[in-house]
Amino acid sequence: MPCETVRIRISTLPFPEPGATFLSRLAYPHATNSSEENEFWFAICQRAILARSEIDRDWGRTPQPVRPLFFMSNEIDGEAIRSGETLLERRFIAASIVTPMIIERLAGRLPPKAKDLRRRAMRSMNWGAGSSTTFSSRIWSQSRPVVHVAVGYLLAIMEPALIWPPRIDVFFKFLASPELLRRAVILSEAIRQEMPLLKGLRTKEEDTVRFLPD
Repeated sequence: MPCETVRIRISTLPFPEPGATFLSRLAYPHATNSSEENEFWFAICQRAILARSEIDRDWGRTPQPVRPLFFMSNEIDGEAIRSGETLLERRFIAASIVTPMIIERLAGRLPPKAKDLRRRAMRSMNWGAGSSTTFSSRIWSQSRPVVHVAVGYLLAIMEPALIWPPRIDVFFKFLASPELLRRAVILSEAIRQEMPLLKGLRTKEEDTVRFLPD
């Protein structure tokens, strides 16, 4: 069994709480109810509500099921946002290694080697061969429990490339779409089940975090 199952309550919680849970747990996979994860979740919700009110004035002018606690402070925790964004960036770097392998496998073709894709990712970031230990410890090892979730997001949005770096503003469309969110969660679970079959990506099931919709 996975070490934890995260239920994304898409049908029962209002915008932007389900999407904020998806992103905050992706950034902090083993930090259930930690202060860092909670602060990031709260800051995402604040930022997304304010952004949608500006983008969609009709939405902002009509009553919405938004918790009053999001407006108890006029300031968004910038440090919580920056720290979470850094971790999301690492998760999507790891996902850039896995996604080509998943796509090739689903198409019935022989997937490229994880080692080759890892080297390609390092070269794209101008990381030399001597940085492989740092890459593994900061990005790969920390992301493996939820890398399938990041891949699920990339396949769900069906865009050629993720806007880089992945700042919170990039996710506003995703946060506002229950359909996209549900698709990402369902894909992440399908991909999690494929991971043990890919050479070089084997992760013990008990070390992974499973995301499921309500």
